[in-house]
Amino acid sequence: MTTDLILDLYKTTAYQKLNSYYGQSTVFSVLDIERSENRHSAFIAWLVNPASSHGFKEIPLRKLLALIAAKADNQDKCYYPEVRERLITGNYSLQVESIKTEQSIIGLANGQTSPFQDVVEKDSKGSFRKDGNNRFDIWMLLHIKFTDRDDKERQWSLPIILENKIYSMKEA
Repeated sequence: MTTDLILDLYKTTAYQKLNSYYGQSTVFSVLDIERSENRHSAFIAWLVNPASSHGFKEIPLRKLLALIAAKADNQDKCYYPEVRERLITGNYSLQVESIKTEQSIIGLANGQTSPFQDVVEKDSKGSFRKDGNNRFDIWMLLHIKFTDRDDKERQWSLPIILENKIYSMKEA
């Protein structure tokens, strides 16, 4: 009976998809760090940092920004369509102020917690926790400059937060 259930499980599409997904070799599995979120974050931060030694300069970061902007396809997701347009077309100059991993949320807010009421976890007494649960996996502060339609130079500061989830899988 148990053998039949296991064989039935192996035949399901869901099992086959999961087995195929988790059975792939990656650089992380070869290095035996496939479940190490901090190392994944460090790699992603290195990849998108134009100052890194990879030699790609701004290309990975610009591609990421274009992808994020392309996903912000309506007013609910993007309040500044002209900035979105520039990020998609690449028609802007870019300055990276900061790219950090495991950045403390409360530290970024200089100890102010009120702006983060909905994202900062609290302990059993209602105080804000200051441990690893209240950190952004990757924090970036970027500045972009572009000339708008009226030939005025504009500068925008873009805080970017990336949450790296290694135990999640988007269903195909």
